[in-house]
Amino acid sequence: MKQVITIITIALIFLGCGKPNRIDASRIIGVWDERYDDPYFVMDGYSQYTFNQDGTFSHKVYDALSNTEIVNKYTYIIRANVITLNLGTAENPKEVKYIIKKLEKKEMQWQKEGTSYRPGSYGTDFKRLVRMK
Repeated sequence: MKQVITIITIALIFLGCGKPNRIDASRIIGVWDERYDDPYFVMDGYSQYTFNQDGTFSHKVYDALSNTEIVNKYTYIIRANVITLNLGTAENPKEVKYIIKKLEKKEMQWQKEGTSYRPGSYGTDFKRLVRMK
């Protein structure tokens, strides 16, 4: 009996150490607003991502304090459960990687690679996006 329990325990350990869950990249296509439920975090404007099927995306940022809106176009790649945002140019490349923690029909959550969630890390290390379209 002890051997059976030992074998089952070892099997469960190996199953738990498998590869990260693969993300269905097609589910990211659409318009997403960055939003947070924390009453202590207030965005003075909005941040919106539009992901396209061809690996491009636009990032629209509106700053309510200065009444300005900026739209930048970039590319992205999804491998396994990591999204890499290519935010630079050909001359000055800049990649930012996030682990996709959640990708559902109406909500997506990212955690910047190499960081852990903590209050106050909204918008930089942790992103929560809600589908608009």
